[in-house]
Amino acid sequence: MKEKLSRAARASKSVFNAGGEHYHFNMGCLVAGEARMLAAMQAEIMKSKKLPFEDAAVAAAAEFKMMKRLESGEERFKSIREQASASEPADQASDASVLPSQGLLA
Repeated sequence: MKEKLSRAARASKSVFNAGGEHYHFNMGCLVAGEARMLAAMQAEIMKSKKLPFEDAAVAAAAEFKMMKRLESGEERFKSIREQASASEPADQASDASVLPSQGLLA
């Protein structure tokens, strides 16, 4: 029971931490417009990740789309979480060695 509460608290904290970034993303889209926000995201990715223009465009578009999907309240990850929990033992699910060390676009 204690471990279950700990996991729930960690997940809730991550949502709280993400809220600020999502707020700034949303306000940027509302104030500057989605096209300018996407272009600014691309420029920031090019600079911070030192990626070429084309790769930064793909990364920015993927991130932009994910932010919009989260905003829609689609609830896609609940069913994915349930499927993952049913198909994989809990000790492997928390094992960082089975996860890629960097994102797909890193």
